[in-house]
Amino acid sequence: MEQVKENSWLLNHPKLLEMQSYGLGNSAQIQAALLTYLDLTEVKLWGEVKVHSCQDLKIIYLTAREKEESPVRVVVPLPSTEPLSMEQ
Repeated sequence: MEQVKENSWLLNHPKLLEMQSYGLGNSAQIQAALLTYLDLTEVKLWGEVKVHSCQDLKIIYLTAREKEESPVRVVVPLPSTEPLSMEQ
């Protein structure tokens, strides 16, 4: 969470605290999820943005609507350093 530490106000953000409470232990994925959450809510203005955890995959994912009448989309934020495999 190097970048987050540079912006200490983020350390107390309610969504960061929620994500940390899931106990997944992957700070890089949590950081990616928080930045994606902020982008969707503050920049892209998507609605109904919700945070979820998947304990089996040890990830945080988001659900949101691009527009009010749009279908719910699932967003899985991952850092570029995160390896992906079919085994997951």
